[in-house]
Amino acid sequence: MSMRLFPGRVSLRRRPGAQARQALVLGLCCLTGGQAWALNEVALNCSFDNGKGLPWRVVNELTSGTAKGTVLFARPVSLFLNYKPQASQEAHELVIGGNWSGVGYPGPYGTVASDVKGIGYR
Repeated sequence: MSMRLFPGRVSLRRRPGAQARQALVLGLCCLTGGQAWALNEVALNCSFDNGKGLPWRVVNELTSGTAKGTVLFARPVSLFLNYKPQASQEAHELVIGGNWSGVGYPGPYGTVASDVKGIGYR
């Protein structure tokens, strides 16, 4: 069984910590198993594919007049969640936690620092 998640754009630049972010996205994808929960089923062998995405594209140019919080680049990513449903006789609860290893906590505008002063990832 396969379903498409997050049809919008997600910015994930390949840099240290990208795999940790992808693992976090996978965890969030597994949280969307509402169909299995509503049917009293569990989702087995959860995985996602096509996480590499398309090339980066310019959304807004960086100039001296660019406002704080402006998105400069975007990278479309289509994620597909694959799982095998199986009936369950007891209720299950999925608990997932995660963090972005090595980049700290999100700051203003929901961004994390990059290697360029004043520019972060959101």
